[in-house]
Order: sequence, then C-alpha cells, then structure tokens
Amino acid sequence: MNKNTDTAFGFYYKIFGFIQGNCYKLTHRITHPPIIVPGKKAITHQERSFEICEKDVKNNIYASNYLWTFDREWEKKSGDWSMYLLYGDKILLNESFIVE
Repeated sequence: MNKNTDTAFGFYYKIFGFIQGNCYKLTHRITHPPIIVPGKKAITHQERSFEICEKDVKNNIYASNYLWTFDREWEKKSGDWSMYLLYGDKILLNESFIVE
C-alpha cells in the first residue's frame, strides 16, 4: 500500500446477534510503526472505545467500518499496520496491512 496523503485503508464489518435492551462496549485499536506527533513522544498504537445500544442496531445487526487515512505528512510510516475490533479483551476481527 502506498502512503500518499489521503490514502485510506481498513475494513467494513457487521455484528449479528445483539440482545435487545443491552449495550455493548467495542474498541477499535490500531498498532503501527512509531509515529512522532509534533511536540509529543512517539506512539505505536491508538484506540477508541464506544458503546453500541439498541438504537444503533437494525434488524439485530450492527454495521460499521474502521478506517485509517494519512492526513498529515508525519503520520506516513512504512511498515506493518494492524487494525483490531475488540469486545472486552476478545478480538472479534483483525486485519494487517503493509505500508510502503
């Protein structure tokens, strides 16, 4: 994969079997070669947790995507990038990409 600005990669997913009335906490996590955010120290992973509740589910299915876009020059790092969808500590989905 080429690391041009505005290049995006990731995955689309659907989760089936939600129980009505329950909420579920999911996490998107990405690991990547060290990125130095200007004015900060290097980071090798990022994550964002969010909650899915009945209002987010249609026909007992939750559908979404997880994408990474190179928006800034300093984000463009060659190497292995891995993206994960987690429910608690359980990995529901992961995909790896090689950025050149």
